[in-house]
Amino acid sequence: MIGTQIEKREKYPGASPYKDRHGKRRWRYRSRGFTAELGSDYGSDEFKQRYQDAVNGQKSKSSEGAGVSRTKAGTLDDLVTHFYKLHFPTIGENTRADYRSVIEPLRLKHGKKRVAHMKIRHVMAIKAEMHETPMRANKMLKRLSQMMDLAVKMEWVEANPVLVSTSMRPRQRAIIHGTSAKSPVSMRFIHWDHLHTSA
Repeated sequence: MIGTQIEKREKYPGASPYKDRHGKRRWRYRSRGFTAELGSDYGSDEFKQRYQDAVNGQKSKSSEGAGVSRTKAGTLDDLVTHFYKLHFPTIGENTRADYRSVIEPLRLKHGKKRVAHMKIRHVMAIKAEMHETPMRANKMLKRLSQMMDLAVKMEWVEANPVLVSTSMRPRQRAIIHGTSAKSPVSMRFIHWDHLHTSA
């Protein structure tokens, strides 16, 4: 029995069985802090699809519980899903984990917001909030810029606000906010949070 479980785990790395509260055997994918439900029908077409989605950093809609809200089209949640689906099959697991480490916190905070509503000032605000970890902030901006490039290609937005914000001089950034260029961290930003999350 134990040997069979090991063989199954080797066939689907990251997948492991567990029993739910009703005693039913189910499977779950886990990798570097990311988890996704694979269902109870091991090896089925649905199981394989859920596993592939999980490997690509996505949680299959079919594996979501009743009452869980669906991803709304045009939101950052939706953009992240498209981005993972496009890029994750082409990169290794370590790189995927690195991507998730900066994308998922952003997704958690801003996932329900409309990508079309993101402006330069919002990008700058997000960066300013990470002023204590500049290297991580720059890494986040790089991933966000990649996602917004994708949004441009999908015609969700006309331009990438991340590229514009990173090419601006400090004085230009201050003019946008009506603040002093000498105190970027203490700027009073108009946050993306204040925008409506629906079209």
